[in-house]
Amino acid sequence: MPIKTNKPAIWTGALLLMLFFSATWVANSTGRPFAAGGGEQFREEQKRKMQDAAGGVPPTILAQQSLEKVEMPTIDEAVRIALTAAEAAALPLIDTEFHNNGKIIRVPDDHKSIQAAIDAAGSGDVVLVKPGIYYELLVMKDGIKVVSDSADGGEDMVSVENAMLKLPRRTLRTVIDGSGTIPSEHGMFDFNPGLGRKTIIDGFTIQNLPRQNHHIPGHAHGLNVRGASPVITNCLIRNMGSTGIGNHVVYYDQGSPMPERDFRWANVKHKTSAVIYHNVIYDSLGLGI
Repeated sequence: MPIKTNKPAIWTGALLLMLFFSATWVANSTGRPFAAGGGEQFREEQKRKMQDAAGGVPPTILAQQSLEKVEMPTIDEAVRIALTAAEAAALPLIDTEFHNNGKIIRVPDDHKSIQAAIDAAGSGDVVLVKPGIYYELLVMKDGIKVVSDSADGGEDMVSVENAMLKLPRRTLRTVIDGSGTIPSEHGMFDFNPGLGRKTIIDGFTIQNLPRQNHHIPGHAHGLNVRGASPVITNCLIRNMGSTGIGNHVVYYDQGSPMPERDFRWANVKHKTSAVIYHNVIYDSLGLGI
């Protein structure tokens, strides 16, 4: 005998059950009343939260991050913002008074070479270099300022090929060139361990260090900043056969074979905290800095 069923009641119950599960799924997947795009936004939020959790950053730090959409500035505006930030960070670290009372040693008037002038200078002295090309590799002394001559419009800011940053005219007309030297541990400028921020290089084109063998420990960089904290500013550094500026700490076991070296912070003998500000660096075989 056929069993009688109340088909409208069954259909109505099934429909209600389907609507219940649909509503539950929507509520769980959006976390809010359904709206166009709501589900996608929720998935993005969940994805971000999972990535934040996987990164291990403390929640107190994550709470400080901005989720506002980033509006990309124009390249000119980006350069302006970067230069403003760099100026605010760097200028307070550069001592503009220390060398005011030192003697001025002129190149080539007082000494024919820049290195001879550096050797004759004492802490607080200024080595003032007139326009020209100087074929030298230089070793700095602590507290010496080596600066290009600003006479005859030397402080005028001029364009630099392949760069958006302008540099003083004196930079482009005062050149230190490494052509003709041989690869060694000496760069265009060597800043030895312990030199501080009163050691300043200001306003030179520094170029053409020969190609270095990067497999040899202690190979030269364009400017070797090893365990030192000088100021390097207003320079054009180009065509280096190595990294433009090599900025490194010095370890107690610096001379030991590489497999035996201890690279922990506690083994650092000379730290480095150079101020590298307002320079143009390009065409280095290694890194820029």
